[in-house]
Amino acid sequence: MSRFKTFDSTGLATAGRLYAGDLNAIQDLYADLMNLTQNHGVGSLAVGESGLQLLRYGAGEARLSGAMRSDGILRALGGLYAGAFTTAARNGIAAGFRPYGLIILNTDTNQFEWNSGSDATPNWVPLGGAISQFSSQSGSYTLVAADAGKIVEVNSASANTVTVPANATVAFQVGVNVTIAQMGAGQTTIAAAGGVTLRSYGPNLKLAGQNAIASIIKRSTDDWWVAGNLIP
Repeated sequence: MSRFKTFDSTGLATAGRLYAGDLNAIQDLYADLMNLTQNHGVGSLAVGESGLQLLRYGAGEARLSGAMRSDGILRALGGLYAGAFTTAARNGIAAGFRPYGLIILNTDTNQFEWNSGSDATPNWVPLGGAISQFSSQSGSYTLVAADAGKIVEVNSASANTVTVPANATVAFQVGVNVTIAQMGAGQTTIAAAGGVTLRSYGPNLKLAGQNAIASIIKRSTDDWWVAGNLIP
């Protein structure tokens, strides 16, 4: 609320005296603090502290400079937009800003992910219901982060190898599933990089032939299940 009138100590009219009109104006200004029919134009609005501000972000868009909690249902009539992060940027979210249940869009994997762990120890898990995407390869290949949840199709006339990298090289989330399909006549073998354990029945790690398919599922840091159309 802005100052209505500056008084001096002379006691002389008008700046040194308080009139009934002054009192009425002061009361009106005070009452307007809770007048919910008002429409105010502001450049920014501090909420409880100088660092927490509501301000204009761009045309038709506002920004709250800190976190926000809603005691009721938050209705987004135009849709909800999850923050977009690369895997590296997601892993760089500072403690205190990645609580259990946080949802983000991973632009490396093109999947929505949520933190099923804790703020101290996050565990990012893809949200279910995603449509499968494909990664087409023409020969031997080492999986990359963007292959999470995808079907890797190898179309080669020659024998080839799909290698599962160590967690230190590509930090796939525990529980991630990658499907490997042999499209060509060249037999596809699933191989482990140094330090990686592949658990399969047999243990069989070669796809049975053209159009055979197998899935690998990460169960811990460098430990994967392998199952599908496999032979010795």
